[in-house]
Amino acid sequence: MSDFEDLHFIRQTSGGIIFCEATPVEELADDPAELNLLGRGYRWCQCFSPACPQGEGGHVPMSQLVPISDKAFDEARHSGWQTHAWA
Repeated sequence: MSDFEDLHFIRQTSGGIIFCEATPVEELADDPAELNLLGRGYRWCQCFSPACPQGEGGHVPMSQLVPISDKAFDEARHSGWQTHAWA
């Protein structure tokens, strides 16, 4: 898949692993500001971790996102975003 087709990612931070779910690009097609940010290398994501299980939205640099499978993302969700398997 290309960077724009992938929807689930992990992002390594100094505080640990964060799981990110990107908004599909086709949902951003009518928003010039979002398309501009996408063109500059940022994806709008809802990001989750044990510290923020309800998720938090924001723009994330695509260079920091590592694609994971839908299955792996769902497993992380069901584990409460535990990261021990990803370390």
